[in-house]
Amino acid sequence: MRGWVLLTGRLLACRTLAEVIQVLTRRCVARYLGILPVLWLLLERLHVREIINRYCPTEGQVDHGAVSVVMILNRLVAPRPLYQVMDWLAGTVLSDYLGVPAAKFNDDRLGRTLDALAAHTQAIWQAIVSQALLYDKIDLSVLFYDLTALVMAGDYSESELVNYGFAHNTPSDKQKVKVGLVVSADGGLPCLFQAWNGRTADKATVEKNMEALRALLTARHCNTQQVLIVGDSANLSSELAMAYAKHHLKSNGAPKPNCATRLWVNWCRSKPA
Repeated sequence: MRGWVLLTGRLLACRTLAEVIQVLTRRCVARYLGILPVLWLLLERLHVREIINRYCPTEGQVDHGAVSVVMILNRLVAPRPLYQVMDWLAGTVLSDYLGVPAAKFNDDRLGRTLDALAAHTQAIWQAIVSQALLYDKIDLSVLFYDLTALVMAGDYSESELVNYGFAHNTPSDKQKVKVGLVVSADGGLPCLFQAWNGRTADKATVEKNMEALRALLTARHCNTQQVLIVGDSANLSSELAMAYAKHHLKSNGAPKPNCATRLWVNWCRSKPA
């Protein structure tokens, strides 16, 4: 009450509109809004925080799900190194949404969350993808599979992934990690991903991708006879055609090596009951 009395007194003492504005904005707090509320609702719809907390429970003051949401939104809106995320967060509405002070999101806490996530990335991603498939009813009848390479800078002598190797999109004298992706034609949803050693040949990734993809389609009760997988000719050989048969998946063949489109198309067929 005393604060309101003081404020009223200051307003009555004002002689111009400019002085009124100065009194009213003296304690104004600015927060960045932008697209954050929309992205926040999207992550809530996908149950990202709950899924991460299910796989990475913690007794810490701030749960790993909340920290992950902050890092995800930071990467989407205004990417910062870990030690600057706390300052960015302090200028947004996110700490109010989370009910946690921005000072709690220091780089040590963010690093601990990344360590906790590392052992569960595949399971967490599949759980989130399942939410997207359930909510948006994404059509999985046409899927694309390919690999890309990410150049890495620094010392990774103990890494199982970072290595020198050939990739069309990167120089061979650079360390890299290869990433395989299965993406739906409908909505461009990355349904599956797998990180590979930079020296791994593209064809060496295909059979494991078959296994993971067939498991995904089976779990979604998809009719695998109607699922079309499209990729380039670097991902098919006579040996892999036999692998399709071994996994009860049938290939209808690859194009000739000199085909300009360099595409291969495979029909995934489940073994009859």
